[in-house]
Amino acid sequence: MPGIDNNSPLRLAIVNIKETGFSLKPDLRDSDLDKIDWMIGFRPIISDVDGQIAVEVRSTAILTDTDSEVAACSVMLTFKVESLDAFATKETDNRINVNDHLMLNMLSPAYGTLRGVMFARFSGTPLDKKPLPLIDVLDLLKAAKKNGAIR
Repeated sequence: MPGIDNNSPLRLAIVNIKETGFSLKPDLRDSDLDKIDWMIGFRPIISDVDGQIAVEVRSTAILTDTDSEVAACSVMLTFKVESLDAFATKETDNRINVNDHLMLNMLSPAYGTLRGVMFARFSGTPLDKKPLPLIDVLDLLKAAKKNGAIR
């Protein structure tokens, strides 16, 4: 598969955005906020529609003193990618290899969308005082590769 510096121009467009999950424990209190850690994950999904690929991004609020999930939210953005096969391939074990350049260009709007959805969904709850932080999506990609979550 071509690397990040391949000669194929990357042309993509968002064709769909949807919230794929949401949960919030009703007994979450303001006093819990200093014990919350955000876990962030993502997964690419090659669509059945030709030339489309999606990325689902999920964030989970973990209460560190009990190691329990107190909230979660996930969104999926679907992209139409010109010459998708130059940037992503599906392996025989159903794993997906996605070129770093494409992955970063999908992760950036997906993570921003997740932050916006969470801001709206958690409004009026204790979590509106602890928004999902801004991050460098390159660090997210590097961590996922290091942990073996993606190739």
